[in-house]
Amino acid sequence: MEQQYKQQLEREWHTDSHGFSRILGLFLVLSFAFFVQADGLDDLIGSYSFDYDGGEIEGVSVIDSMVLDVLRFDVNVVNAVGGDYVFYVDVEDANGIVSGSSEIRLEESGGDVVVDIGIRGLSGREQFNYSLRVLNDEGDLVYQKGGFVSGIYSYDFGCEVLSVTSSECASGECFLLSVSVECNVNFEEDVSVFLVYGDDSF
Repeated sequence: MEQQYKQQLEREWHTDSHGFSRILGLFLVLSFAFFVQADGLDDLIGSYSFDYDGGEIEGVSVIDSMVLDVLRFDVNVVNAVGGDYVFYVDVEDANGIVSGSSEIRLEESGGDVVVDIGIRGLSGREQFNYSLRVLNDEGDLVYQKGGFVSGIYSYDFGCEVLSVTSSECASGECFLLSVSVECNVNFEEDVSVFLVYGDDSF
């Protein structure tokens, strides 16, 4: 009797383990099919909306324009919880994200905010995807919206670093840092170089 009971338990265990294996296999096949259909993780992340509305500001609209040497974003807010806010516009450029910001005090009736991004920091791309984020005076995100597409603009863009090379001086106690830069606009800019060697910084 005891032998039969042990055999029955072993049969049930084997049956359950095969069922678990089948469920695990089905889960893996469905997961793989999902990722193949989504063409990878980038598409999956790109399909998700990161928009957020905390209810502190309402009726937000954005109009972009090119004014002299800035890419300008005119943001209109219809209603707001009165207080201090920081508006950020994040522009997707060829070399990464370029951001501009503006701090403003909004009353309950809302108001207009201007955020400028200088063209010297842009790559020369003619059209941009951009997003808007708004933080309150405590640094909390209260509004975020992406998916904006700018107008098409032609402009003389700023500078591009072509190369950076270093070489040792003849005395062996210093080195020369050479930076090759291409600029399409005339301007004066201060440049700082920060070097670290071991625990020392220069």
